[in-house]
Amino acid sequence: MGDFERLHVFALGALGGCLVELLRWWKLREATGYPVYTKKPGYWVITILMIAAGGVTATMYGLNSSNAAALVNIGASTPAILGALASKAESTAASDPSPSGLGEKSFKGSGVPGVAYSELVRKFIAFGR
Repeated sequence: MGDFERLHVFALGALGGCLVELLRWWKLREATGYPVYTKKPGYWVITILMIAAGGVTATMYGLNSSNAAALVNIGASTPAILGALASKAESTAASDPSPSGLGEKSFKGSGVPGVAYSELVRKFIAFGR
């Protein structure tokens, strides 16, 4: 797969992420006002990162761009995939105080006051160790 093909696959996955965001805004169409978080730059950074994650996930599947519907679907499903992975990590941390093994991440200690955010990120990346 060439660079242009990868870019096309990424774009189709990102389109799926954009469609999910569009749906979120469509649901707000009858609201009396926009949520407060929409005025914060952090929300928009996370939104762009989730859209990009849809593109990355679609690219990682290794499909070519002729599977456009599947790639858009993968991009749209990425927030759900990441949410499922995060909830699995949280339930693993709650049930087993010392998770081990490939693919098991722990948020153990994430609610402890006085723990630096950078330490929590380091623990998350290092599978809770």
